[in-house]
Amino acid sequence: MSKHGQWSEDCLKTAVAAVKDGSSVRSAAAASGIPRKTLADYVKRGTVTKRSPGPPTTFSARDEDELVARIIRLQRVGFPLSSADVRRAAFQYATGIGVSAKFGKNAKVNETVGKDWFHSFMARHPTLSLRTSETLSYGRGCGLNRVIVSDFYEVLRKAVTEHHIAPQNMYNMDESGVQMTTRKGAVVTARGSKRVPQLATGEKGETVSLIACCSATGVFLPPFLIFKGVRGKPEFGDGLPVGSKFVMTQSGYAQSETFQQFITFFLCHKPPGNCLIIMDGHRSHIDAEAFSIAEQNSIKILLLPAHTSHELQPLDVAVFKPLKQAFYDQSKFWHAQHPGRGLNKLSFSDVFTPAWNKAATRENAVAGFEASGIWPLNPRRIRDSAFDTSAPSERISASSVASQVPAGTELYANMFRLRLI
Repeated sequence: MSKHGQWSEDCLKTAVAAVKDGSSVRSAAAASGIPRKTLADYVKRGTVTKRSPGPPTTFSARDEDELVARIIRLQRVGFPLSSADVRRAAFQYATGIGVSAKFGKNAKVNETVGKDWFHSFMARHPTLSLRTSETLSYGRGCGLNRVIVSDFYEVLRKAVTEHHIAPQNMYNMDESGVQMTTRKGAVVTARGSKRVPQLATGEKGETVSLIACCSATGVFLPPFLIFKGVRGKPEFGDGLPVGSKFVMTQSGYAQSETFQQFITFFLCHKPPGNCLIIMDGHRSHIDAEAFSIAEQNSIKILLLPAHTSHELQPLDVAVFKPLKQAFYDQSKFWHAQHPGRGLNKLSFSDVFTPAWNKAATRENAVAGFEASGIWPLNPRRIRDSAFDTSAPSERISASSVASQVPAGTELYANMFRLRLI
């Protein structure tokens, strides 16, 4: 680490006083550890107030300390940020406090600050360093670690208790997708048939993403759909379940701004009191503005540990599988009734709405929360065999995980409302 400017203002005052009492600049500089030319400059100017080296930083020292704290919090919960992530987060933060223009036009176009700022930021904060991340497990199997899962249940218990979360105010939000085509399945044929082709408009249809959200008591929000494209037409919403909302993205998948739109959509259906949204930590869900909106409206957000959604995500456990099965069954029926036609955004509701009504039921939602042990809270709900493949990765002891908890930290941070281990 550079020693440039590491001397204190008290040393400066002592050295200047020594020069005024008759000592030479050279000897006073050597005794105080201040460069000779620097001390001579202060003596000539007649000031003993230490100047900051270089131009002022874009963020205040307090802002940068907050950003450092958030980076460390994310790393501790298993979501370390790359240099590119930090630069994007810094630009978002700068936009939020109205100083993004200081980063120049390129930053505005790319929505990220420059590499020079990142290197200077890292130099100013020696508590941070670039490291190669370690993958805890090979996929979901090893990711379902007993210690991590137990810790998640403990954080959930504290969140429910401290914020007085009622079951009707506890929600799970998750994203999935369906393709506007048919899929192969078991069909009735003449015995001995070797090939059974099924006509379809394409082998792989366009993907429509769905953000679903349901409470522990089985109440579903209307579906929030994401179509691929730039310009949406009101007709795309015709026939969708009542209250549905759709947005357009170029990829057809959720972006960070999509999560902002979902949080605003959630507010339209939010019951009174504090709410808790449990969701996975996909990068499209990590958005400073969205978490700020949630905080201002008494919405707490709790992230699931990585690679555990197949056991801990209620929608994954009990809703999405029957929804997709119903969707593709309905799609096959629709194509049989409309030979030669392809499913598109205008006809999508003909298939999706019946499938949604069949799968998005109170029984499925309640079963998902119960099977995942989230509500009623039951840390022993996950079957023992689910942890078998993670046994080699359980080298992290409960005490070592607990030792990472900074004293006095809150459950949620201002920029990234994420759970802390």
